[in-house]
Amino acid sequence: MCRQAPIRVPVRQWVLSLPYEIRYRLAWDGKLIAAVLAVFLRVVYGWYRRQARQQGHTDPRCGPVTFVQRFGSALNVNPHFHVLVADGAYVSDEQGRSTFVPASTLTDEAVQAIVETAARRVVRLLQRRGLLEQDATDPLWEDEPLLAKLTSASIQGRVATGERRGEGVRRLRVMDGDHLSFALKTSWRDQRRQLLDQLS
Repeated sequence: MCRQAPIRVPVRQWVLSLPYEIRYRLAWDGKLIAAVLAVFLRVVYGWYRRQARQQGHTDPRCGPVTFVQRFGSALNVNPHFHVLVADGAYVSDEQGRSTFVPASTLTDEAVQAIVETAARRVVRLLQRRGLLEQDATDPLWEDEPLLAKLTSASIQGRVATGERRGEGVRRLRVMDGDHLSFALKTSWRDQRRQLLDQLS
């Protein structure tokens, strides 16, 4: 058991959110969740390691903690990742002592490069597994069609069953502490038409 207190270092949170089609598969495919996370972490680690190497260090190591969140703010199905990473890298000297090397400032350009690289690699992963093919099998739909339908609707913020099937989920929000707001997940044009119909 480690008895040393952890070194205080800056920590950055990275959040990876994915398109609806990928969220659906992640909602029930644990192996795919692990694979997508591994792809994303390799991209992020690569950036941190390059930062340390540019400062003259060899064999830099990264330290993350990941929380796989399976729901969104409306408690809808929305698998995504919150990754806390020490904002730099650990390097060892000849005596084996570890030192933390802070990364340089993260620029908008670096974030864009990380996002684009991660997106390309996730797409390649899905292609290798045949998950982007038009006729790709959906084991959840084959085994549990109702669960597949509910999962898909939840991810899209839609009602899955009943007379409102396919419509946007209605939400109540408290705003400014004491005012209640009613929000529909429909377009403003649809809301305006409904309002005009009610007024006429």
